[in-house]
Amino acid sequence: MIACDGQATHEAEVGEPADLAIARERWPVIWVDVEGLEDLSTIQQIGDIFEIGEFALEDAVTPDERPKVEVFGHQVLIAVRTARFDGDVVVTDPVGIFLGDRYVITFRDRPVSDPFEGVRHRIRHGRTRLGQLGADHLCALLLDAVVDGYFLVLEQFGDRLEHLEQEALDNPSRDSLARI
Repeated sequence: MIACDGQATHEAEVGEPADLAIARERWPVIWVDVEGLEDLSTIQQIGDIFEIGEFALEDAVTPDERPKVEVFGHQVLIAVRTARFDGDVVVTDPVGIFLGDRYVITFRDRPVSDPFEGVRHRIRHGRTRLGQLGADHLCALLLDAVVDGYFLVLEQFGDRLEHLEQEALDNPSRDSLARI
């Protein structure tokens, strides 16, 4: 959890979901990043604390959910997929983002890589004004990180295509054709 006000930032591992209720009352902006979706009881407790409905919570933690934006009362669910290379294969990982009036909750299935490390870094080093700009600004930063991840994948594709093109022109072979 990362919590912010106009003056300070507090970052902590949360041992008990009930601690989030206290933080929700104390801090103007809270980001709860849930890594791993196996513990359904904990996820349900988080949903109860932030008044997330059963169907909305189910959509957020369903790994195969397609990208979408849905409004659930006073909250918005944004289901996105991050992109990354795993060896030579492009992998997309689902992320459910809940935006509330003073909080953002992210649900990530696999803690393989953290697509939001850059956002954390900006918050830790005071390079954002979350305390003044609010949870919607935090949500925009997170979505920007997701989009930036796609550009990294596209850049790697471009580099690979240039290499294949050069190889095909300079030394064509069956192996080059297979990789193309």
